[in-house]
Amino acid sequence: MGLAELRSKIESSPMLGAGVAGFVLLFAIGFYFLSGEKVEGPLANKVYFYDVDAGKIFVVSDDDNPVPPITAPSGGEGVAAIVFSCGDCDDESSLFVTQLKKYTDKAKTAMVGDDLDAVRKGTMVRSAAGGEWVTAESDKGQEISSINPRKHEKCQDANALRQCNPK
Repeated sequence: MGLAELRSKIESSPMLGAGVAGFVLLFAIGFYFLSGEKVEGPLANKVYFYDVDAGKIFVVSDDDNPVPPITAPSGGEGVAAIVFSCGDCDDESSLFVTQLKKYTDKAKTAMVGDDLDAVRKGTMVRSAAGGEWVTAESDKGQEISSINPRKHEKCQDANALRQCNPK
């Protein structure tokens, strides 16, 4: 059966057309989720933070809408963390942080009033390896935000890389 015949059959039978469209949609959705980088863990309810003083990852309930910085378990500063693993996200020893993020007080206040420009200017990032906090929109901030974790020295096999979310 050629493409012309298949097209003719689909045009003459709306049910067949709907079935083919549904199959293509399911195939596309399946391909999207099964290819590329895998994100493990639920995408909502909990988020990773980093205790700057203790140098450790901790988990915060997303239900409280935490806006970093928050008070960390050590009593110091807790900031948002982008967390990866070179394999199993359930293996806490394999987790590593690529970047940290927090907001200035002015940006946190601006979030309530929907002042997106002030939020953008008050978004601060820092490499997990250390260094100074810089605005995300600065050249250095863009460099930090564009760090390619696939090239991270912790992962020998880039295909094993997983972005992790707490369970």
